[in-house]
Amino acid sequence: MFRCFNHIWPLLAAISLMLVGGCSSKEYLGDASTADLRLSVPMLENITRAGVEGTEKENEIYTLRVLIVDKDNKVLHNVRYTKDQLSDLIIEKIPVGTVQFWVIANEASVGMDYDNDSWTVETVNGVKKLRVNDPDRKYFPKRESVFLTENLGLPMSWGSVVEVLPSTGQPQVVKVELVRNVSKIIMSVTHSYNSPISLTNVSFGPFMSDCLYMFKHPDQNIPDVPADASYSSMEYGEALGSSGFPIELPGITETKALTIYVYPSFPTKPEEPYTLGFESSLGKYPEKPILDKAGKIMTNMNRNTVLNINVIISENDLSIGYKVSEWGSETIDVPDFN
Repeated sequence: MFRCFNHIWPLLAAISLMLVGGCSSKEYLGDASTADLRLSVPMLENITRAGVEGTEKENEIYTLRVLIVDKDNKVLHNVRYTKDQLSDLIIEKIPVGTVQFWVIANEASVGMDYDNDSWTVETVNGVKKLRVNDPDRKYFPKRESVFLTENLGLPMSWGSVVEVLPSTGQPQVVKVELVRNVSKIIMSVTHSYNSPISLTNVSFGPFMSDCLYMFKHPDQNIPDVPADASYSSMEYGEALGSSGFPIELPGITETKALTIYVYPSFPTKPEEPYTLGFESSLGKYPEKPILDKAGKIMTNMNRNTVLNINVIISENDLSIGYKVSEWGSETIDVPDFN
């Protein structure tokens, strides 16, 4: 049974005073009224456990941290599991009653190790949020070509209040609906020339954030990104030594030229940050706003969404359009991290 409270225990009392010196499930000495929980992670069912490639690797879980606290913010369980432990994950002897789950997949993908690193917590509109900082942009933005060579995965998270029921002899199933904490940009190019052209440089405007909040909140007034986030531009190209450049674009064919993963973004500057520019063997195309079919300018990018940018080059014109879609088959809201 799952429930969402309006004010879930204040960020586990700031992660139970930073996990009370590393208290783990093995240290909990509760009463005999306990039950075993089996975690069901649908994300695992969507991939092949061996030889995962391409977009399927975007679902890959290399580590899964499971943090459980009771209604008094006492840590009942705080364990980081490896991928080999996830096929039938059972957590034993959790006290019957209301508990709070916080689950983070692939924490190393944003440079975190929550066995040793502190939990950066701040209050946003009365809600406690877990913040991740990446000031040097060491982890994101990240090109797909780099992502596919790593074994870090993408950062994902889920949180919910769970009612642990008295044992029936079989573990109670807890469904963990992980949500990616990054967005994906796919740039495709179509041109009307019969012969191939080369893409030598691609530049994006200042909408690359350096931080995010790990857990999605259903309240639209609770953003995915801290208000003091810093935004920067990003550029890839042959002259910059970027791998894979120049990118060859066959004639009269749509080509997926570039895919990158980025943090969500909510820039507040009055300028138009969502722009795209590039250079090709035909010449240089200065940065232009990314517009939808109605001519509307982008204003933000939510987590777990895909931004498809379509560039059309003809002898007389250049157009840049976009479409934003959910990344996956459904949108999952989770409670605030507090």
